[in-house]
Amino acid sequence: MSETMRPVMILLAFLLALPGALFARSKPELIYAFRNHQGTAPIKMILVGEIKSKIKAAEIYDKDSPFQDYDTRLDQVTVRVVNREGIKPGQKLYVIEKNPHHEKYRNGLIVGEIVVESILNNPFYGLVLTGKGILLRVREGQFVARTQETENLEKALRIKKRGDALRSRGEISLAMAEYLKAIAADRDLADAHAALADLYADEARSSGEYPVRALSHYRQAFKHRQNFDTELDRYRFFVNYLRALRLARQQRENVYADESKPPAELMDAMQPAEECMKMSLHPDCRIEAAHAFYEMMSFHAGRSGAEHRKGYDTYRDKAGLLLKELSENVFRRNTEVKDRIGYESGLPEFGDASLTRSAFHRLAVLYYDILSRDSSFEQSPDARRRLLDLVKEHLTAFDRSRGSHALPDPEIDSIRRRIEDVR
Repeated sequence: MSETMRPVMILLAFLLALPGALFARSKPELIYAFRNHQGTAPIKMILVGEIKSKIKAAEIYDKDSPFQDYDTRLDQVTVRVVNREGIKPGQKLYVIEKNPHHEKYRNGLIVGEIVVESILNNPFYGLVLTGKGILLRVREGQFVARTQETENLEKALRIKKRGDALRSRGEISLAMAEYLKAIAADRDLADAHAALADLYADEARSSGEYPVRALSHYRQAFKHRQNFDTELDRYRFFVNYLRALRLARQQRENVYADESKPPAELMDAMQPAEECMKMSLHPDCRIEAAHAFYEMMSFHAGRSGAEHRKGYDTYRDKAGLLLKELSENVFRRNTEVKDRIGYESGLPEFGDASLTRSAFHRLAVLYYDILSRDSSFEQSPDARRRLLDLVKEHLTAFDRSRGSHALPDPEIDSIRRRIEDVR
């Protein structure tokens, strides 16, 4: 054997002598958990890590809260992670109290649930996750585990990213197929539901059909909205969901005119609108919420009864406040406020808004027109006249923003004729 080959052969022999475990991917450790002491059928789970600290999470003071004299703060734990696979923010994990008599099989009792808040590197423990929950029976040193259903999470995320790449290249049908595969791998993957719903909503807008498939996936994404990968993804989902619900209401506006309760397409918009407004002051979110509140106000305006009057007053105030906010902070170019309007956590800047002047003034015309016909202004002609002046002002601004070649708007034209008759 030549001198040049000798070191290579020695190295090869050394590598072959090493145990195969060093090259193989380590298998996850299993835990067999019971929900109560009487249970006979354990739940097979995968070990995530060990709790290293437990504190009370910070809570915003609310002077109107009925629980002022009670400690309602959630517990926050830090978990040293030994198996990173299949974990993401918003995921539910289980705290296991180990049974000391069954160390070999790691039997234990489920004593708490936590929702993952963040995953980061800690200088003392290495990779850790933080989570919150009601953890009265939890202490340091206990195990944290996940169910085996989360094994497909990473696979689903990879498939979803393939769908994103196909979508960016314009291959919509192939992207839809990938999103469906991602959902099949993990039914709780909100990102895949939202991405597929966006494509279905685009199809519905193009064809003029009711967005039934889009709403189905949007509702699934909303159900699992804590699982979105980033705050930006969650914000975009809220705005797109509200737009799809508005499209659905436009398709069905003559169908539910005589119903005694608000339609599902309108009721479903209330919670996303409220949560979107808590996330950001961005005008795209504000205008969609204003649309939803205006339509709820309009629904109650045509019906009698104390409940409908209360609903009318509530949503009249909410819609009016948002319109005033948009008028002052966006279209009057208040620079000081504009600089403050933006997003934390990487959300888009204020300049990315797609809200147009014509859309804003159209909604303002509809809102102030209903308000001017409120019976409470019959005894106050001056107040009613001021409201009519606001309608005229926004009508003029609406016409100016659309240009001379815009298509007719029957709803706005009917208001225009009514205003002219009042003169």
